[in-house]
Amino acid sequence: MFPSFTSIDFSSFRTLTESFFLSDFFDVAIIAIFIYSALILFKRTRSLTILAGISIIVVLYGISQLFHLTLTSVVLQSFFGVFFLVLIIIFQEEVRRFFDIITVWGTRQKHMGRGLAESLIIEPIVQAVVNLARHSVGAIIVFTGNENIERHISGGVILDGIISQELVESVFDPHSPGHDGAMIITKNRIVSIGAQLPLSQNLDQIEKSGTRHSAALGIAERSDALALVVSEERGTISIAQKDTMTKISTAHELARVLGDFYHEKHPQNSYTLWQRIIAQNLIEKIIAIGIAVLLWFFLVFQAGTVQRDFEIPITYRDLPQDLVIRESKPKTVAVTLGSRGQTFEQLDQSSLQISIDASRFASGQTRIPITESMVRRPFAFSVIDINPTEIEITVGHYQKHNVPLRAVTQGSVARGYRVENIIIQPRTVSLLIPESREVPASVSLNPIDITGLTSTISRSGLLSLPEGIRLGESGNLDIAVTIVIRRQ
Repeated sequence: MFPSFTSIDFSSFRTLTESFFLSDFFDVAIIAIFIYSALILFKRTRSLTILAGISIIVVLYGISQLFHLTLTSVVLQSFFGVFFLVLIIIFQEEVRRFFDIITVWGTRQKHMGRGLAESLIIEPIVQAVVNLARHSVGAIIVFTGNENIERHISGGVILDGIISQELVESVFDPHSPGHDGAMIITKNRIVSIGAQLPLSQNLDQIEKSGTRHSAALGIAERSDALALVVSEERGTISIAQKDTMTKISTAHELARVLGDFYHEKHPQNSYTLWQRIIAQNLIEKIIAIGIAVLLWFFLVFQAGTVQRDFEIPITYRDLPQDLVIRESKPKTVAVTLGSRGQTFEQLDQSSLQISIDASRFASGQTRIPITESMVRRPFAFSVIDINPTEIEITVGHYQKHNVPLRAVTQGSVARGYRVENIIIQPRTVSLLIPESREVPASVSLNPIDITGLTSTISRSGLLSLPEGIRLGESGNLDIAVTIVIRRQ
């Protein structure tokens, strides 16, 4: 399943850098993103013991490969497939969250300043919750983070209202039909009320609390949301986040917790994208990149690279209209490409070319050096060698000539009929012909089949240009050919 970890040569850093292709960079980046997402998931779900167990198994497998422990290697290889299948079945919810985390990265978040969050959200919520607790009115409010919680909730009434103290208190009034459900808040809007939440099985955290506390902890365990709950029996305020239930003593503490949550999930605009990329979860990012690089080193670099030779044609781009490449010595260049062995199997050789910028060419002979940047190839391949390293070309001028057109027929008309006349419109065409080349007496159209015809026909003639000759600016490929057929 994995290659042997033996025969590792750390002495040649140059060999390492030469074997690192652009495709390897994207390879490492993608794997690092997956590893980082897994680390964040383990961190949020407090499943570090599972991560430690997986790490121990991987380390044991590495040791078995390094010291040629055949029995251990065979057993672990057989164990890996079943082990990961069991993990997926047992931790279905965590696997869903893993893909939720990845999906969130692809969405553009609209950020709000901390001051705006405090004035529009936190202040009215704190005032309403304190009043509800003072009067022992039960309530549960869920503040969504970056993860989608729709699959965890059921029921409820869509509201999409502006947050206000009066609205929050009226929703949880005991006479309100939706007071037993949860209020869902996304950023600065009340999305829905009366929602039903999943219940937690963590008896240590719930203790003797009621269903509201169990529901608050249940949604917090399954997502990155924060749930605020007011106890109807004791008039206390609690916060559920991740897998922890925390009691709140003062309004100031509640405002601080909500402020920190909004600051983390919806950061203020003063943070640039790069600051957020670097600053958030820096340790996990370093670990993910380190693991991805090690995986690349052991699984990819140790597999080695393959070199193959190709005869690649030379092409010229942006050549001025009045110039022509009369001669190229040579017409192809031998290029040695390096990449992973399996990558060559997917290579379309027709995509390889030497592309030379001809926009500044002038008439005459010139020598052009062939550089790596001129070799057009997929980014998974690196240029090892080029031979020859320069070519010699002869550039000439085109001259414009009006050349007569000639119609060509094939086959014979029906018995008793004859071709009386062939009319071509226009009769001449403007061509660009290299100055060193003889001007042809005429240019033929593609043959027109007249087999068995008994009447006059009209066709659109297609011009058949000789190699090295091209159509002038005023040239017209829409050529009408009329073949007049009469009875004998």
